[in-house]
Amino acid sequence: MEIGAHILGSKLPVTAFYRRYDNPVLDRISRKVREKGQGEVIDKRNIRMAIKTLRSRGILWYTTDLDVKNRKGLFVPFFGVQASALDAPVRLAKATNSWS
Repeated sequence: MEIGAHILGSKLPVTAFYRRYDNPVLDRISRKVREKGQGEVIDKRNIRMAIKTLRSRGILWYTTDLDVKNRKGLFVPFFGVQASALDAPVRLAKATNSWS
């Protein structure tokens, strides 16, 4: 995920979600490294900024975990195996008309 975001961010302006670290020192270091390689970084709970980015035709880097437990998810084929994935990226794309 990190490598892909850095490669894309080196070529195009990208806004990326990230999860804050509990340790403020690690969080500050991680955020600086990500901003240097990816451009703008927003907290994963900042849905308004994600919507603003997509509505302005910006690029949003949004990766999710597979086999999410105790969360709303959809079962999708992943290399021939059914895995639970969050539907938030699809809902964001539909809500902002950024899907086509």
